[in-house]
Amino acid sequence: MRFAVDWMPGIPAATPEERATAGELQIYVSESNSCLHTRDGVLEEAILLPLVHIAEGLAQDWWSIFGGRDRSLSLISYRRGNVVPDLRMAFDGSIFETRAYQYQYRNPRIGFWGSDTETLTRDQAESSLSNFIDQVVAQLNDASIQDSSVQLRWSRISNSRLDPEESAFCEAAGALGVDPYQIDEDTTQNIEQSSELFAGEPLYEFLAGVQRLHIPSAISWVGNAEKRPGYKSRLNDLNAIAMGAEAEAPPVAGEKPWALGYRRARAVRKVVAIDETFRISGVQYLARQFGASPNYSLAPKTNGLRALRSYDDKGEAHVHLKDHGKSPASKGAELFALARAIGDACCYPAAQRAAVNELYLASRQAAGRAFAAEFLAPLNEIESMSRDGADISTIAGEFGVAPVVVEHQLENRLRIREVA
Repeated sequence: MRFAVDWMPGIPAATPEERATAGELQIYVSESNSCLHTRDGVLEEAILLPLVHIAEGLAQDWWSIFGGRDRSLSLISYRRGNVVPDLRMAFDGSIFETRAYQYQYRNPRIGFWGSDTETLTRDQAESSLSNFIDQVVAQLNDASIQDSSVQLRWSRISNSRLDPEESAFCEAAGALGVDPYQIDEDTTQNIEQSSELFAGEPLYEFLAGVQRLHIPSAISWVGNAEKRPGYKSRLNDLNAIAMGAEAEAPPVAGEKPWALGYRRARAVRKVVAIDETFRISGVQYLARQFGASPNYSLAPKTNGLRALRSYDDKGEAHVHLKDHGKSPASKGAELFALARAIGDACCYPAAQRAAVNELYLASRQAAGRAFAAEFLAPLNEIESMSRDGADISTIAGEFGVAPVVVEHQLENRLRIREVA
């Protein structure tokens, strides 16, 4: 993603900030100019607008862009009456993706083309966005404009980024979708208490998953779950199995989280000698394969969490699995949640604690879901049953998972094969 600007200051505009930052903008995504458009049938390569509004919007949402999960942002939200492409950005905690979508304006008649998705590292995304904002701020400075909203905001963000502790707090606020510089006391306390339990990506996924309404109860649930007798949650063999799986399927630089999840699932089956043809019958059976006692039991119900994976003071692994209810569907959900938690430990063993929650695109949740799907319902077996005439619900019942798991396995068969 690259911003290219031909500055044209002085063009008539409503405010000094707009006049100082007027320019023709091109944004390249996957080597395509996302600002390429037709205006009344005439092809144009750039859009002319005051760029202060885009820079101000990006600065205002900076911590939500990099702290939020399962959330995308479009430049259209910053257009302030101007014409801009539908360029969307999303960060899952591991990979930053940006893509331009086709978009039509009716008045005036302007149509933008789309682009392929471009994948960036966080550093690359931060560099691209910050360089653009820096350029806009420089234009304002050159015009002797001081203390504009974007200048003040960007100065504050730049200072926060220099302090690791303050940066972590701001990103945690972004995970909640709140402004770290205008935050109430209760939310501040929630973030601080959550930071005592989680750190780094597990913290941001925990906060993004439970949101503000459920943070106090989720924190309380974690504390109460970990006070239970160890035999109710300990998986004595999980650490050793995770180490074996990492040796069998080492991390690959730049791979997507779901790819790691698929590879580690197959590696774990090999380590624990569970053939793909073997059906895992339920929570108790799965827990025993990782060293649980016969007294392994569910933790109480809560909102915003499905399970908690943690290490105790002795370094022993635990999975606190929430009671999902009494229905047959709940039993399948519990099995899948336990497999997701085991997958988190096998894919990301370093974290002291990590939550399994409702987020879908967040990096650790994506890895855990991919792990659980391939571990519980291996693609090879699904395809074999499908060739024999079994339908989706029959296959799902055979493996004890929801039909949507089988559907996603079949939909994703090509990319699963690619990482085999």
